[in-house]
Amino acid sequence: MAPRREEKRGARGLLAGVIVGAALVAVGGVGFVVVSGGDDEAASPSVPKGAAPQASSTPSAPAKLGVLTDVDPSQARDQELNAVAVAGQTVVAAGGEADPAGYRTQFLVSNDAGRTWKAAAVDKAAGARPKTVVGSAGAWLALGDAGGKPAAWSSRDGVRWKAAGAEAFTAQDRVSAVAASPGGLVAVGTEGKDPVLWTSPDGTRWERKNAEQLKLPGSSGSLQLTQLVLDGNEISLHGTRVKHPDRRSPNKRPVGWRSVDGGRTWSKADAPPRAAAAPRPPKVKWPKGKRLGGAAALGDGQSVLVGTSMDGQDADALLVLRDAEGRETVIDLAQVPAS
Repeated sequence: MAPRREEKRGARGLLAGVIVGAALVAVGGVGFVVVSGGDDEAASPSVPKGAAPQASSTPSAPAKLGVLTDVDPSQARDQELNAVAVAGQTVVAAGGEADPAGYRTQFLVSNDAGRTWKAAAVDKAAGARPKTVVGSAGAWLALGDAGGKPAAWSSRDGVRWKAAGAEAFTAQDRVSAVAASPGGLVAVGTEGKDPVLWTSPDGTRWERKNAEQLKLPGSSGSLQLTQLVLDGNEISLHGTRVKHPDRRSPNKRPVGWRSVDGGRTWSKADAPPRAAAAPRPPKVKWPKGKRLGGAAALGDGQSVLVGTSMDGQDADALLVLRDAEGRETVIDLAQVPAS
């Protein structure tokens, strides 16, 4: 029996209250098609029966996540994808779904630059909503919200995620990079205008160092840490220092620091050349009814976009691959296999 209208409103309200190089398939003409997330079907995309590719560069006709079907099918479900990150060939999209029973965390992962997808295994998936995700080889970290309190998850491969202690994080934190070392994980980011560094031996227990504790020499002004390099016990940080950010033309300068004792003391270091910066995804504006959650560059002008469609009575997650010409391919999430 179809869910009643009032049940759908209840699910939508719960979702709002909980509030955190790709091988693209060639598509003829301007527009997009829906393709399967499974390994066998991804190589031969097809348009759903009775439908034709829309002459538009914007996504529509989303499908429910087939990996989240362990609830009563008569209940309305709101689904979303809020963030996406790329590290080499691995792509991770973070989100989940809400219904009257609660919210369930979900990570989707691709190990072939977005060609095929599957659901990641999530430990303690109930109740927390991921908002951001960052990753590198051997290290992934996601931050979110659980009933107004910070939530965190970590992973070594993007395929298996575990809940992390969130005591070291605040609602104002923004993690910009994470990296793995033989001794554990290191992450950097900001709290407002100030730098923050986190370390963890296992991805579960995290220790936080704020600007006062870090004592980065010459770090006056607003500081944005964007790059992190680990080499044994040596840590290199790079970013941008912004002086007078309220002015029309603020003073921006690349900066860098180096620690040879695991982050206890720091010295100034040369900033990397501008060419070392990661490629940025293109600016994309989706039409009314579609919310863009995040975008990440895949290389060669290609990118992956995630978000939410609010066209129906309940919300649907969107996972879209975009080629260098702006043509978009919507992944059929109903066909994404479970972990």
